[in-house]
Amino acid sequence: MRKVKIQNRLTVIFLIVSVIPIIFIGFYSYTIYSKSINNKLSKSTFQALTLLNRTMLSELNNYQYLAGSVSTNSIIQERLSAAPNEPAPSNAAINHAMDNLYRTIYPGYVQNVRVIDAKNQPIYELGYDGIPNPKYEEIMKQVELNAPYDSLNYVKSYRAYNTIVLGRKIFDQDDIGVPLGHVFVFIGGELFSKVILSSVDLGTGSSLLIMNREGKVMSSNQKDTPLGEPYYKDELFKQIKTQEAKKNHSFQGMVNGKMQQISYINNNQLGWYMIST
Repeated sequence: MRKVKIQNRLTVIFLIVSVIPIIFIGFYSYTIYSKSINNKLSKSTFQALTLLNRTMLSELNNYQYLAGSVSTNSIIQERLSAAPNEPAPSNAAINHAMDNLYRTIYPGYVQNVRVIDAKNQPIYELGYDGIPNPKYEEIMKQVELNAPYDSLNYVKSYRAYNTIVLGRKIFDQDDIGVPLGHVFVFIGGELFSKVILSSVDLGTGSSLLIMNREGKVMSSNQKDTPLGEPYYKDELFKQIKTQEAKKNHSFQGMVNGKMQQISYINNNQLGWYMIST
């Protein structure tokens, strides 16, 4: 019996001296390794989002240039600034001026261009697609909120296309403080979902999203993601806003019941968030 007790004691001592430290060191090493991997993954993902953001700004520059060219066109300016009883360029003259403009700049994903006056009456429309009038009122509100930058808004067009509408206020060239109307450039959603977001592969199961400042999804590289709605009942965007207040651009969070690595960039000029999960 005495020998058995001694063996038990030796076994316990052996476990305490050798096995338990090994388990502790292994757990500690795994924790450090996991943290290191997560940090590297966060940095890599954030770098990819930064490049994507630059790509998006570069692509959008073509459509912003088109909006600017329409806004400053002399015929458009003359028509919008004309007093009610003054002679003004005809619709035919405006169409001719726009046709000439499109010969120099017409980005590939343009679906429509619409110009309205200060009374919200259309003076020009390219006409390939459109949206209900109340949607224009919503976009104009976003233009005011996003001033002095352009507003970008998701809509479903008459033809059921996923569309991003770039909205800009038109000012008098001779008196920059006088608003004359608005220009709207309709951009096919494929520019974002198929060209920009799909240009980077962050791994199997990863998702790339563009959300507006209200947390609604504007575009995604995943076809089954509902657009124009909050993502998973807003649980992702709420976490992003919490982490943004702490100035954390990468973190781990729960989305749809799963722990995920989340990174984001807030593009203040566009009023958009580019997000990876």
